[in-house]
Amino acid sequence: MREAWKLALSADVAQRLQQQFCKLPIVGSSPTVGSIASPGRPSMQSVRPKWRSGGLALVCDRCSAERIPEETPEIARRHGDVRLRDWLKATLKERGRWGPIRAISTSCMDICAKGLVTVCIAPSDGRASETFVVDPLEDREAIYERIVALLGTTAERATDAGGSVGAASD
Repeated sequence: MREAWKLALSADVAQRLQQQFCKLPIVGSSPTVGSIASPGRPSMQSVRPKWRSGGLALVCDRCSAERIPEETPEIARRHGDVRLRDWLKATLKERGRWGPIRAISTSCMDICAKGLVTVCIAPSDGRASETFVVDPLEDREAIYERIVALLGTTAERATDAGGSVGAASD
């Protein structure tokens, strides 16, 4: 009970400080790392997310959460509670890549392969996205390397041009 009171008090204090000292609203889940909203139109606000310099790895959550357990229970038993998106996020953080590169869950992308998970790598610089179906355990290191190759810095992409990571499939 005491902890809940402290949290409520700190949230109230933060809100009052923002109202008192901030002229622009802060957008995002955390005011300390959120983006400052553009003044003017409150209904649609332009923001500049950290991943704009890299891109997004979109991982179909329906494949992991619903399809694999329902369609292929033997594969689901082998995978256990491992979720590819969670593993990618943790690995990106551990290896210092989180921020410019984000792994996020999506709903169904209508590319369903039995026992596999759909991943779409979407660079934010206008290059074409690449989409794969992968085994969430056996292929996870390979898909991680492909994500870094496509979404990493320009210097990292130039290094990778020698073919150290498998080529994209059509």
